[in-house]
Amino acid sequence: MGNRVSYNQVCFDGQWYTSGIKWECVEFVRRYLILQGVTFDSIEHAYDIWNLTHFWALPAKQYTELPAKQYTVLPTLSRIVPIKIHHTLKNDFHARPKKGDILVWGPSELMPDGHVAIAISPTVLIEQNHPLSNNGYRQFTITDDLIGWMSPRRAQA
Repeated sequence: MGNRVSYNQVCFDGQWYTSGIKWECVEFVRRYLILQGVTFDSIEHAYDIWNLTHFWALPAKQYTELPAKQYTVLPTLSRIVPIKIHHTLKNDFHARPKKGDILVWGPSELMPDGHVAIAISPTVLIEQNHPLSNNGYRQFTITDDLIGWMSPRRAQA
């Protein structure tokens, strides 16, 4: 039968989006961002997310009232979402990611395609598909293969 690739779908504001290959770290991060109303272009390796210049705001639905209480959906155009980049400073112990930041690791012997995860505190992250993960959570420290972290924030309407 061969290998079969399974893609995950996630719903945001009544619209379905493909978040990527199930159980991969990039899919996990994209799924999290989609639920925040943000996504990013396709990438080949997890560490490639670091080279993105922006993310995209997903079209939000606008509801307009029609006679007899019927509603129609008017999609808005996608907007660019700026990314604040935080380069890792090994000697700066005060620089730490904030909740919701995306951490990016470069290639290593353990993870040749790099790795991405989501900070839930300055020292704890949630992730998918990492051999050192403990049920999707782990404590982390700034290591040599951590490139840095990104703070994509969708503007509030």
